[in-house]
Amino acid sequence: MHLYALVYTGPKCYRKTSLFKLSLCGIIKSSKFLLEYNMKKILMDDGYNLWEILKKINSYKVDSKFPSLKRTIKHFDFNDVYTDVLDFIEYNIDLTKELEKYFEDNIIKDSNDFAMREKAETSLKDKWNKNSNSNKQFREVCNDIFGIRIITGLDQEELECEIQDIPKTNTRYKMQMVNFYNTPKSTDDGYRGIHLYFRHNPKCYSIEIQFWTRRDWLLNKYTHEVIYKQRFIQKHILDYSLKLRNWLDKMPRNPKEIISYEDYLYTMLQSVYKEGE
Repeated sequence: MHLYALVYTGPKCYRKTSLFKLSLCGIIKSSKFLLEYNMKKILMDDGYNLWEILKKINSYKVDSKFPSLKRTIKHFDFNDVYTDVLDFIEYNIDLTKELEKYFEDNIIKDSNDFAMREKAETSLKDKWNKNSNSNKQFREVCNDIFGIRIITGLDQEELECEIQDIPKTNTRYKMQMVNFYNTPKSTDDGYRGIHLYFRHNPKCYSIEIQFWTRRDWLLNKYTHEVIYKQRFIQKHILDYSLKLRNWLDKMPRNPKEIISYEDYLYTMLQSVYKEGE
């Protein structure tokens, strides 16, 4: 028999959670060894050295002629911004290599993968134009100039338990966490995951870390390649993407003796991507 509790995760929002997992998570997070358990199942050093590298990358200062990064993007010229983005990338060439080596040395490879990328000009311009008539702040639109993606073999509940307290337990650094499991995008296309924004230096572009389960990867990769790259924004297409997510979430749990269907698909597709590199 499985016992569940309704866990409050936001205004009018509850999630059914296994009492066993809830208790285990509570025990871990209330432990005096709290810091030890940040990303214990993802990184061999629990992420201890990660934050210092990100702090160095985040030490860059944007063009002094720029107004406050809290101003809306209407106060900025895209060409000036992208010139500064290139300066930011050049400034961090060696640190980017250091970060990549850190992940290669520390990520627990049996069940986790990582990727890093700098945002391409076309991608940033699309995002800029999409928000040009909004009241979005510069720091919101340019919040993923440098991105890290961690894909984990943990399920959603395990992932949330693993990383949910990172901003609280690493108070030496300024970070913000956005949980898309609890609060989907305003137009819900089924995208799920957890984003962590490292914003230690208010005069620099934040660093985005995306945490995805393998299930998230299966859908998010599909929607990016098939829907957004082709610029489909029609409601019925986004509704289809959401239905796919709901279908994935209803897949039966695998017997412990065999690999899950989503893990099998993920492993097969990853091998195809690597062969094509």
